[in-house]
Amino acid sequence: MNMKRNKPILVAGTMAFDEIITTSANSGKIIGGAATYISYSSSFFTNDIYVSSIIGNDFPISFLHEMNSKGIFTGMIEVSKKDKSFYWKGEYKNDFNNRVTHLTHLNALEFYKPNLNKHSINFDLVMLGNLDPVIQMDIYSQVKNDHNFVILDTMNYWIEKTEKELFEIISKVNLVVINDEESQMLGKSDLIEECAKNILSCGPDYIIIKKGSQGAELFSKHQRSTIPALDNIKVVDPTGAGDSFVGGVCGYLASRPSISFKEIHNAMIYGSVVASFCIEEFGLARLQKISKEIIDERIKTFASYLL
Repeated sequence: MNMKRNKPILVAGTMAFDEIITTSANSGKIIGGAATYISYSSSFFTNDIYVSSIIGNDFPISFLHEMNSKGIFTGMIEVSKKDKSFYWKGEYKNDFNNRVTHLTHLNALEFYKPNLNKHSINFDLVMLGNLDPVIQMDIYSQVKNDHNFVILDTMNYWIEKTEKELFEIISKVNLVVINDEESQMLGKSDLIEECAKNILSCGPDYIIIKKGSQGAELFSKHQRSTIPALDNIKVVDPTGAGDSFVGGVCGYLASRPSISFKEIHNAMIYGSVVASFCIEEFGLARLQKISKEIIDERIKTFASYLL
């Protein structure tokens, strides 16, 4: 698949420092954040990516240069002169399905007010990463292209605290990406199919429900498909897996001539493969070592599931 500039992507989300503790290791302070993982994972498929975020005065500028070298435009990232970057410290206890948050410091993120007006890019694909839905709506309202494809991610915190605002932005987007627990909270049912139906009735065209080790499902109002998870992957750090999955989805869709149920299904497979690399080391370390060719080699495991 050749690199293309046919669908510029806007990625909005956090850029941060993480510190991750597992039963066998401690990552120390490493670069993380939804926008970081999403944009980096997208860059394997396209080189026309723009990030809207905020970082603190402690964030390494050298990493912004690395992003630029991968086709990720960082000129829309605000740099706070007085505050440090968003910081999260968490621990995985007995397995990688449950984690405990030890520290969350919003720092510069508390003052994040996206401003896209000085950039006249007609974004064809907009990725609203996990943020306050009020900020997601603000970003959505600033994007000029009326024919774009908008993807939204969220989490249980926003579902619990800002459900009304969340459903307002959900009604505007094309694709919602959430996990099975979040789908049950949003869809008000214990049955995934019923949850998908209820969420789709609010406006989106598609919903992807991630099911961890059981793969993922894609729903539209008239179609449904399932992909498995990859087996035999050694998990070191699953922190960025969800955002890497979404990034792979975004990048793949941006590289395709059109977006359809079939293409989103195939995008899930590419997203799953990118995420499978991400979890093999702490933070971005594994993603920084791979290439599109290496991704394509692992895709062969999923070849029978491509449509």
